[in-house]
Amino acid sequence: MDSYLNARYVQRIYGLLIGYVSIRYFVEDISTTFARMSECLMLGLIVYYYLKSGLYMNSYGKYIRFMLSILVIWSIVIVFRADWGSGKDILFKFIELRGVVLYLLPFLFFLSYDKYSIKGLLDVFFIGVVLTLPLWLLNVDHLVQSGSLSYRTETIGALLPFFAAFLLLFSCYFTRSKNYIIKLVYVVYFVLMFLNARRNASLSFFLYGIIAYYIYIRFVNHRRLELNIIMTFFSVLIILILFINMDSLQHGSFRFMAERAGEDSRSGVEQLFLYDFSRSPITDWIFGRGIDGTYYQEVRSMDTGDVQTGRAVIETGYLDMILKGGVFYVVLILMILLPAIYKGVKSKSIVGVSCGLFLFTYLIDMYTAAPVSTLSVRAILFWFCVSICYRDERYIEIEELKSE
Repeated sequence: MDSYLNARYVQRIYGLLIGYVSIRYFVEDISTTFARMSECLMLGLIVYYYLKSGLYMNSYGKYIRFMLSILVIWSIVIVFRADWGSGKDILFKFIELRGVVLYLLPFLFFLSYDKYSIKGLLDVFFIGVVLTLPLWLLNVDHLVQSGSLSYRTETIGALLPFFAAFLLLFSCYFTRSKNYIIKLVYVVYFVLMFLNARRNASLSFFLYGIIAYYIYIRFVNHRRLELNIIMTFFSVLIILILFINMDSLQHGSFRFMAERAGEDSRSGVEQLFLYDFSRSPITDWIFGRGIDGTYYQEVRSMDTGDVQTGRAVIETGYLDMILKGGVFYVVLILMILLPAIYKGVKSKSIVGVSCGLFLFTYLIDMYTAAPVSTLSVRAILFWFCVSICYRDERYIEIEELKSE
């Protein structure tokens, strides 16, 4: 298949995925029915373009072929154990962000990635960054909250700012004006997460900033030693200024973050999960409880006020994967993730190192959050980076990205 035609198919698949994870944030308040219909249409188009695209079936390694085959089989086991119901229940089981469609994401690996499709996808991800701005404007009154509602601010913008964090690593590819937009969205979201005391997102964005700084110095500006020294000096100076003024910051705009800094919001939930599983058969540990799996925790619905005792999600990503697919599911993901990180970093090229280091943050994120347990921007980026790190495209250099 022609490289340009294949690149267009790959772009459309990822563009539709971005639309899929963000459409509900644009229209669900107006019409839930329209949002669900749009998701069904997008899912159909994704399947259509996937079948038309030139799938990558060359020799990318027996190891990853075997691991992905096992993952697909295990995903079928997780999905098969669902309580399917009938009618609309079956449809919702497919299209929900934690439904069947989530377990189809690994098939992104088999798309044919090349220089043209990767450049095209960087442009598609930039569109995702731009889509953040109207979502923020639509929810401008809710961007900063305190107390128990602060968690909602993290998903305003449908997690699209994570595209901005990823594209910071590829600043060499974008024009100056586009880089301004990317950095604006990154900085605004970082600040919003601090104001709302969202510690996991703040930590992730801090790590992304460090990685972007490293990538810039190593690959983009490596021949300008004096400028790198100046940049490092001013970076250290800014950190020192923030440290010196830490007390005033803690009692000012970032008071909420200071209050929550030492708060333990995980142990109680994790103990409930572990207590529930400790009283369950060993098969729950090995196989999980399926796509509809829950553990015992009393949760009051903020919409209806009803109390439920079965909670279907746990914020600790590793435990969430155990809940759905067991310990074996966690091991599978790690056995795919760890070699991908190694291959990416070892490539010593901007594409491979960027994807490898970005994947490295998931080792931490899968404890502080559940980035691959929901169909979201973070899960899309996860499988994109994994796909690149296992093939020769990880060796693409800056000059190739910039060339026509």
